[in-house]
Amino acid sequence: MRNLRERMGIIRNPGFDVDSAGFRAAAVAMRNCPGVLPHPLVVICGYHSPAAPGWIALATLRRFAGTGEHGTIVVSYPSCTSKEAAADRILRALDRAGMIGRSIDVMGISMGGIMARWLAARGELPGIQRLVTLASPHRGAKIARSVRPDAAARDLRPGSDFIGALDADFAGRRYELFCYATLRDWLVGARNTAPVGMSPVWVDPTRPLAKVMSHFTIGSDWRIMADVATRLLGRPKLGTPSDPPRD
Repeated sequence: MRNLRERMGIIRNPGFDVDSAGFRAAAVAMRNCPGVLPHPLVVICGYHSPAAPGWIALATLRRFAGTGEHGTIVVSYPSCTSKEAAADRILRALDRAGMIGRSIDVMGISMGGIMARWLAARGELPGIQRLVTLASPHRGAKIARSVRPDAAARDLRPGSDFIGALDADFAGRRYELFCYATLRDWLVGARNTAPVGMSPVWVDPTRPLAKVMSHFTIGSDWRIMADVATRLLGRPKLGTPSDPPRD
């Protein structure tokens, strides 16, 4: 298997050995006996994204961790052109679901992870316990260096005042943060998917479509979602954060 992957040009991550017998056995064990998440789960989608990627990520996660009776919601804001409008949409969805002030875990996809950080820094997610981010531009998005069609995109460019303010507030956070990346992410860049001083857990896509569209398919990667389940369930981790290869 490893020789085949090497011939296909797939980069192996020693800190997340998804081909090992131990990884496979742990994933199978979780699928056969999934734990129940300890808090309601809020999935926040990305920049101009419909809700579908959030539901796909949630369905993949449910292969390894049940949500029980705590409840889950998926929030999207496809028409919002600014972070302020997106924040309003997210908070209204949380309020309708009765999750304001409750202990919650959040899974943010792309910009969704940055919105969760911003809302937490503003004190509007007081109950957030764990934040999992998938391909989120914690250090800015590569594409936003040159393509910035609206205020939300301008705030996501590397070195923006918004990213700087989030970094300034980061040390005072009260939640755990777990970051994930896939290589070949031409929108964000794998090295941008964790705040300065942190590294993501990362994998290299294997499917042809995922190699081209890795940013958009990260939520359907069962290897990543298996490790996400361990973080949310408090079980032994499958992957170790490390710096991805340069994009």
